[in-house]
Amino acid sequence: MLNILRLGRRVLLLASLGLAASLPAQAGYSNVYFFGDSLSDTGNVFLASGGTEPSDPPYYQGRLSNGPTWVETVAAGLGFPGASTALLAGGNNYSWAGAFSSTNGLAAPNTGLQAQVFGQWSGIADPGALYVLGIGGNDFRYIDGSHQPAATPYSDPATVLNNLLASLSYMIDAGASNFLVANVPDMGLVPESAGHRAESTALAAAYNSALSTALSALAAARQVTIMEFDLFGLLNDVISDAENGGVQYGFLDATTPCFAPGAISCDQSVFSDYLHPTARVHELAGNAALALIAANQVPEPATLALLIGGLLAVGASRRRA
Repeated sequence: MLNILRLGRRVLLLASLGLAASLPAQAGYSNVYFFGDSLSDTGNVFLASGGTEPSDPPYYQGRLSNGPTWVETVAAGLGFPGASTALLAGGNNYSWAGAFSSTNGLAAPNTGLQAQVFGQWSGIADPGALYVLGIGGNDFRYIDGSHQPAATPYSDPATVLNNLLASLSYMIDAGASNFLVANVPDMGLVPESAGHRAESTALAAAYNSALSTALSALAAARQVTIMEFDLFGLLNDVISDAENGGVQYGFLDATTPCFAPGAISCDQSVFSDYLHPTARVHELAGNAALALIAANQVPEPATLALLIGGLLAVGASRRRA
């Protein structure tokens, strides 16, 4: 079974108010595990570097942001707050900043998604757990091995998709049956992509289209549940609001990182540095993911009623304002 959430403004607004986190999304899961890159890393690179990378401050305790990441919101909302702790600190978070969809990584060798799944993970799945994967952003960056501008991205969409599907298939073979897979954010919107905006957006869009088709086929063929989380739509929605005065979410700057000299507060910025979102964006993403998880609990009539009621209340509140 495949469930896809395309985040409209009302769903994201509900998440931004924290209502999604109160939904009984934890029903049915025995644990949660995370695999991915810097959007999910809560300290693996930091610990492996002896606490030197990323530097704290301005980065927050090993995160590539000014505060907690979206996976921490998800873990806490599911009732497993310790699960988002970095693997090197004893948690269930296998994510490494700089990870590619292959075995490679920018920050350290053998830290890519396939290294996380095929090497660092035990290969013994808990069939009652939720497995959260998010990868691809680094593959589509226009930089070389020294983080310098390059003429082509690291990977093409087909390669990234095949790498992810191989990882998912391995986990399914091991007994995993519940997945949340985040698509790739619109890389053309990040400040780093200023010289390749159109190309970066096209790569992410092409990959995400193929991803949806492939996940649907995999879920049907293997009889597993795969929820696709639309990070591409979420980032577009947040930035569109920022460009229109931040009426819904309060973001006022979507181009200048809040770590830059003279920038406005991180609470009003979309990006903390030239690639990574701020903690407020992470919180929005985490709550939106919880809304997706809650909406896909079957049967959960109370959950769906609460979600619909919350959306109506938000709409009524907006109309009265």
